[in-house]
Amino acid sequence: MTFEKTLPLAPLRRRVDLLVMDWPGLVPKRMFGTDAWFVNGNIFAIIDTTPPRVGVKLTEAARFGAALKLKGAKPFAPGDEPMRHWVVLPSTQCESEDALEPWLREAYLAAALLTPKAMKNRGRAWLD
Repeated sequence: MTFEKTLPLAPLRRRVDLLVMDWPGLVPKRMFGTDAWFVNGNIFAIIDTTPPRVGVKLTEAARFGAALKLKGAKPFAPGDEPMRHWVVLPSTQCESEDALEPWLREAYLAAALLTPKAMKNRGRAWLD
């Protein structure tokens, strides 16, 4: 039996931050005990903590399907039911900036087109 290589949470968060922090309207926030990224009040990425990998919201059906076909990918299901349009990327896509950036950018651009939402003042952004 093989187990997927896990990444510590802080280095993965730093990797995502490095890629997205200069994008317009981006807000990082702690949510549900993990790290998430928003644009215009719309969440587009979150760290799934078991094991630490990045979950992205892919609203285009073809891209969502392509992401789910990646070996090790899975629907993002923080409860009993998977969340619509959300996929947790495999570790292979989270280990390098070159592999991770296109998924983050696609999720960010789709979220940026949605109707802006007011950010609730729960959670906190990180500054480190």
